[in-house]
Amino acid sequence: KKKVEEVRDWLKLADASLQLGLPPTPRMLVLSGPTGSGKSAMLRVLADELHFEVCEWLEPRSDPWNRHFHPGDDNAAPYESRMTQFATFLHSSLRTLSLCLAPSGSSDATSDTNHGMRRRLVLLDELPNTAGGHHSDEQARQLQVLLRRALLVARFPIVLVLCTGAES
Repeated sequence: KKKVEEVRDWLKLADASLQLGLPPTPRMLVLSGPTGSGKSAMLRVLADELHFEVCEWLEPRSDPWNRHFHPGDDNAAPYESRMTQFATFLHSSLRTLSLCLAPSGSSDATSDTNHGMRRRLVLLDELPNTAGGHHSDEQARQLQVLLRRALLVARFPIVLVLCTGAES
């Protein structure tokens, strides 16, 4: 119960700071714990309770890279790395405001509908894998740079969920 209250209080503080045009303090919450302990589920429940839109990074499960791609070939898309996809996700989810779909006369009296915008929570639950391979150090550095940059431009609170345990 205590941890749930701490996360709820952090979300409220981050949102209040953003409503005033100030950066949330702190901008990112890091939750860690064993796989299946309810970290992400708790965030989704709290986000729903506090009327946040959850914008979650889900690592794409793409088809194997098409080695026979030729520019102009409509049947195959060019390869895009997961790191590039993650960078695109961060850019769009942290900077783009969401339009509120509730009518202006709605009985919901939350501040997000009054301004025509919804609050957003950016959930990073499964980061691009940087382990293994000969480029892993460079990929880990790129991931750090992306996350640091994200913290500088974020208009919304960010929650990073890390799983602890033998297979993590």
